[in-house]
Amino acid sequence: MSLSLGVDIGTSGVRTAVLDPDGTVLSQARAPHVASRSLEIDASDWWTATAQCLRAQMSALADIGRSGEEISGIAIDGTSGSMVLTDANLVPVGPALMYNSKGFVREAERIEAACPTDGAWRAL
Repeated sequence: MSLSLGVDIGTSGVRTAVLDPDGTVLSQARAPHVASRSLEIDASDWWTATAQCLRAQMSALADIGRSGEEISGIAIDGTSGSMVLTDANLVPVGPALMYNSKGFVREAERIEAACPTDGAWRAL
């Protein structure tokens, strides 16, 4: 039987759920983001929280006689408007900025420098 894994990278942390083909939730896990005084998050913390949830899911599945190898579909959802600037190898080059972060000046300048001069976005 094929299982599906849902991953939600939200404002306060990462949540995951494993569902069977009928949509029954078999297991859930949650891991908070590392506490920060600002709305900037080290993007590697997202992966750390996701990996923590995945380990918890594999354990929970084993407890009910199931296996992570049964997972054949994955859906990933993130907080709208969050962004992470990366290099060409998709390695973060700065903090993740949440939808409600302020002060995107430096990041906006880097994006603008990489964008075409005649793009439709310039009209905004």
